[in-house]
Amino acid sequence: MKLAALNLVNATLNWNTFALDALLHKAFICGSSSFGGHYLSTFQKSYKPPKRPLTKKEIDELCDEWVLESLNPPITQNMLSEHPVLERAVGPHTIINGKEVVNFASANYLKFVGHDKLLESCNFVLEKYGVGSCGPRGFYGTIDVHIDCEFRITKFLGTHDSILYSYGLSSLFSTISCFCKKDDIIVVDEGVHWGIQNGLYLSRSTIVYFKHNDMESLERTLEKITAQNKRVKKLRRYVVVEFVYQNSGQIAPLDKIIKSKEKYRFRVLLDETNSFGVLGRTGRGLTGYCGVPIEKIDIVTAAMGHALATEGGFCTGNARVIDHQVCSLWTF
Repeated sequence: MKLAALNLVNATLNWNTFALDALLHKAFICGSSSFGGHYLSTFQKSYKPPKRPLTKKEIDELCDEWVLESLNPPITQNMLSEHPVLERAVGPHTIINGKEVVNFASANYLKFVGHDKLLESCNFVLEKYGVGSCGPRGFYGTIDVHIDCEFRITKFLGTHDSILYSYGLSSLFSTISCFCKKDDIIVVDEGVHWGIQNGLYLSRSTIVYFKHNDMESLERTLEKITAQNKRVKKLRRYVVVEFVYQNSGQIAPLDKIIKSKEKYRFRVLLDETNSFGVLGRTGRGLTGYCGVPIEKIDIVTAAMGHALATEGGFCTGNARVIDHQVCSLWTF
């Protein structure tokens, strides 16, 4: 009895297996059954529904649902507010809308704006040269007062040569993009201002940030780059910092930066926009405040719109640094 029941079960299983194999065989050969079609679709890379052109009704429905997106962002209440308009020269106090106010926004550190001697000098220059050269420095725009100003900056800071730029920010990002090219490595403080960030973008170099004014972070970054990059000795390497950071007001420990750059053989590009004319016993910035010889700094830049209360900027350093900018740039 048991043997008969076992034979019946085996026969049933064999019949079910045969039926299933036949169905799958038919699905693979013909793909006629719905089961076989779904089974085959699992072996395809992706299931794509059949393509057909949209009907006119569907096109009209899509057009009715489409909403035109504005090209401009929505106007907020802050955008509608008017900017303050000064009614007299910038100073500790100024007048806005007929009311005298205290000025906390000016970078007129030495109160040169409106200085009688400077006004007299400006009137003399305007009468002799007009309002400008109307031409680029590299073509016919260089005037003798440009050469005299570059000589005075060079003598004041104790460097070999200097170059003037017509716009303060251009002296920063033009200098960076002049010396830093693709595949070069630039280690930069994460707190630098917009002018330096723009120069970093234009350089297309490899940018590595270290924590703001953190010398331990700078040391680790330089050590990591030197250890991991086998071609580091064949690449140009720079450290870019500000002496007084525009975004935070902190002073960079220049003596420690110099030690790190000499240890790992990097070049230093220093921006003295907010320290030139202010820090140090004689206003020479880094050399007076930290006691670091300016020869230790490879490239020094500064905008003159703060302490000197004028437009433009300059870059100073050794003669080869300046000659390279004269031959390579059209922005000065």
